[in-house]
Amino acid sequence: MDNAHGLVQALEVTPANVFDGHMLMPLVDSLNLPEEIEVLADKGYCSQENEDALQEKNLVSKIMQKKKEESGCFRANKDLQSVYFYSKIPG
Repeated sequence: MDNAHGLVQALEVTPANVFDGHMLMPLVDSLNLPEEIEVLADKGYCSQENEDALQEKNLVSKIMQKKKEESGCFRANKDLQSVYFYSKIPG
């Protein structure tokens, strides 16, 4: 969802047995995001593969981190309850 209006920009419905982490880049690729936009997502999307893919597109990863520090994902403030995948659209 975009930061300014809270509107969903992309959506993909998958069965429960599909790993969330595999769906991040198809969603990102379906959007025309400008470089250096922050991409926020919950820790279900946290993987080195996603971190690398976002970096290749010059996007800023703010994916919440899993418990293991070596995941490479963003470490959120403990007070933050949930963060959802969205692009922060300037404006």
